[in-house]
Amino acid sequence: MEHYIEKQLEVAFKELKPILKDDRAFLKMKPIETIQKSIDVIGSIYVRYLKVVNILVESHNDIINPMKRQSLQAVIEKLFGRILELKFEMVDIEKADFQYLDNLIFQNFISRNHVQTKVPNYFRDQRQDLLLSLYDRIEQIIYKKEHPEEFIVPDEEPEEMEERRSSTRVRGSSIARGSKGRLSIQQDLDEPEKTRLTTMASLSRESQRRISLSAIVSKRPQFPKAEDEHEFLKEILLIQRHERARFGRLRTTREKEKIRINNDKAYHIYKEIPEDVSFKAAETIQSYYMTYKNRQWRKYLNTYEGLKYGTLMASYRDRTVINEIKSLLEDRKQLQKILELELEKKEQDISKEIQHMKKYEIMEDMVIELRAFIRSWYDYTKQFGYTEVPEWPGEEEVIPPARVLGIPEGVPKSYINTNFPEMNYAKIGQIPTLPLVGSELITAGFWISVDQYAPAAELARAILAKGPNKEDDEKNAQEKEAEKDREEQQKEEERLKLEELMRKGHVPTKSNFLKDLMALTGEFILNWSVGTVCSSHEEEVDMIDRLKTKVIFNVIREVRKEVDDQMRKELKILSAAIEKDTVEMGETVFKIKKKKKKEKKKKPKKVKRDPLADRSLESIFDELTEEGLIIKCDPIHIDTLTGQYNFHAQEARLKFENPIPAMGDVYQVAKEYVILPLGSKTVKENSPSIKSVLFTGPNRLTIPLVHSLAYSVGALLMYMPALNFTKKFKTKMLINMLLKVARGYEPTVIFIDGAEKPYYKKVPKNEKAMRPGTLKGIIPKLLKAIKTNDRITVLATSEQPWMSKPKLASVFQKVLICPETDYHCVSALVQKTILSNHGVERLFDTSVPSAFFQGMPLNEVEEKLKSIFTVERRIRLSYDRLKIEELGCIDKESPKDRNLEDWYNKFYPLNKARKKLLDGEREKREREAKLKENADKRKALSSGKV
Repeated sequence: MEHYIEKQLEVAFKELKPILKDDRAFLKMKPIETIQKSIDVIGSIYVRYLKVVNILVESHNDIINPMKRQSLQAVIEKLFGRILELKFEMVDIEKADFQYLDNLIFQNFISRNHVQTKVPNYFRDQRQDLLLSLYDRIEQIIYKKEHPEEFIVPDEEPEEMEERRSSTRVRGSSIARGSKGRLSIQQDLDEPEKTRLTTMASLSRESQRRISLSAIVSKRPQFPKAEDEHEFLKEILLIQRHERARFGRLRTTREKEKIRINNDKAYHIYKEIPEDVSFKAAETIQSYYMTYKNRQWRKYLNTYEGLKYGTLMASYRDRTVINEIKSLLEDRKQLQKILELELEKKEQDISKEIQHMKKYEIMEDMVIELRAFIRSWYDYTKQFGYTEVPEWPGEEEVIPPARVLGIPEGVPKSYINTNFPEMNYAKIGQIPTLPLVGSELITAGFWISVDQYAPAAELARAILAKGPNKEDDEKNAQEKEAEKDREEQQKEEERLKLEELMRKGHVPTKSNFLKDLMALTGEFILNWSVGTVCSSHEEEVDMIDRLKTKVIFNVIREVRKEVDDQMRKELKILSAAIEKDTVEMGETVFKIKKKKKKEKKKKPKKVKRDPLADRSLESIFDELTEEGLIIKCDPIHIDTLTGQYNFHAQEARLKFENPIPAMGDVYQVAKEYVILPLGSKTVKENSPSIKSVLFTGPNRLTIPLVHSLAYSVGALLMYMPALNFTKKFKTKMLINMLLKVARGYEPTVIFIDGAEKPYYKKVPKNEKAMRPGTLKGIIPKLLKAIKTNDRITVLATSEQPWMSKPKLASVFQKVLICPETDYHCVSALVQKTILSNHGVERLFDTSVPSAFFQGMPLNEVEEKLKSIFTVERRIRLSYDRLKIEELGCIDKESPKDRNLEDWYNKFYPLNKARKKLLDGEREKREREAKLKENADKRKALSSGKV
């Protein structure tokens, strides 16, 4: 397995290098004139990226080494981000969500399966434990809601009842003492009866009534226990099994008796067969057998060749190998979890060991190094006739700057531009990704050195000694104004230049992922020997070394904070001592401030008070679950949904038409718009974000799609039905509660079922009582409250969007149509269901039933096909072949409604923009054709004259 994974990684990174070069060249390209040319350039890079990322995802799912998986995961996420950038670029060019790149797929010698985005397993695996605990909690809450009587705690009896009881006891005893005469009459009665009467007399009426009731209740017969359904079925099956066995035994005894009687009869009638007849019979049997064997052999050869070259589809597959592979992958998954836990434990042990052993050594080395830096600064400044210590960097984190920090204030800008040029990171090499703090800026070389500081400080001293000059101040003010004007003019020129370039054609947009992607791929190839398999001992040694370097780096960062605090205290004491010495010597002290970035004074923003600050996340989660706003997600993986691609869409696009996509295209776009941003935090933060998607089409297609998207990414599913929505919460409180839970357990999918109902043109009579307009004011506010960095997506479904107002199409950011089943989807399902039955010929023509079932719901097609293949019919398949006529008994449904497609093309804003673009292109082509025709006519006329 390891050899296969390494080979796949080697192939992937080998293919990735030229793609990165082409992508870098594409970003530097001049404006691309035509739409088709720009789509070809971007699409070729996009298709190749998809092929590589699918290989990397497969290998990531199988790799065991946790550290290797982490570094490969970073590469995969950057690739996903770059793929999304290219996708959105193509959407902006074509003004369409669906891109059909069949020609480019064919040119790169790959199939549709290579381009279908594969969802990584770690998207769901990372949240598996959390989701299981949340689902258990949801089940408990629902069970409590359905069976409240089981959770009622009986209240304790109040004090009044106790007092009443004590008073009744006293009264009963007094009655018993005053009635000795009456009791003497009853001496003839039995002793138990006497005791019963005495106790009854000593009690009050209420207590007597209770005792009598309890006695009646105790005499009632007990209710028979409800038998478990499972146990009942087990008993029935046991009886049936024994009855079948008894009947079988009876039948065999009868058959044996029949055979014995026939044998007795045959013994008396037996005649010898002549030799010539027996020889002739043997010859005929042999000839027939040989021809039968030859036919079977020819049939076997034909089927073998057909399966080999892909002209036939297998009707039966041996599942042993597949089951073995599945069990192996599950074992590897378990091993991955075990190794991750071991890695965490090892990291903790190593960090404890290093902190115990090397922490003080690191601190001592760091202090010596930084004191030497301060000493060198002090000695160098002493040469110029004054002593000074460096200013220490602050405690705030600083992203690596373009120019060194710590420049003295008061130095002219012209001097700074000439002596402190901006750093070119491309020459330095790799850009430090982590923000730097304190003395890290000094060691990394982002703080001003003493030889640069001394002349700058001297110049600042000279300017400070002169004192404030009005003319200089006016000059500086004029220079600043002129610089501002220059910057504004430069920005305006750049904007106009960009507009001019965009008029010429498409200008490639800058990438947020390409630089990091190139750096990470280089790091991965260097650090991990791609293509070579290491032994388990070598891997363990390498892992421990990597862990040590990682832990040492973290320990150094922790120690540096303590050292920086110590250095700041020492510098404060030292600077105070130097200042005191200079004052005693009678010299003037010039305090030179270091140049810092001037922060604009911003008005303090009004901090919004959190109305749910006093409530825990768990309590809100429980309350929303009780109201049915949080539900369990159906376990449907998006790759298991049936759907094919629209294979003739590219031809339609070339004819300036707007084809309707197939379900395979919808699944691909849904993965890119929903799964990739929700699954990865880096992708969500740096790529264009999509907050909401509306799926229009039949519920049998849209609802499973929503559940599959939430399940594949391991998201929490919140459910908001348009009908009978809860009245318990106010709008603001509801949005606050939903978003608090969604952010606490992100990624989260908010599912709005029946999105057209709040925007009805005319509310149907049967739905008026169900309050369909409740969500009308909630949806826009909810979408507005979701921030760009939140891993929250609103997914809505609409079965009849044409019944709503046109506003529905503009409420949601993206609208994706889920059309009725076309021929390709039905063909895939028919092949899968019919040929899965052992005994059906491989040459069975599935095109006729596929064409017949076109437009029918897939689940109904599957059910109706399975109803034909009963147990009896499957047994008869070995000698009675399946005929197409047998499938003719199925009733075909009415033709599909075109309202959905018309609404999608008419009201979706992106389709409107697409229509304008197509009209412009069509007019341009017609103009060019006319000009060409006129030129040809002129040419013909001129040649005729000559």
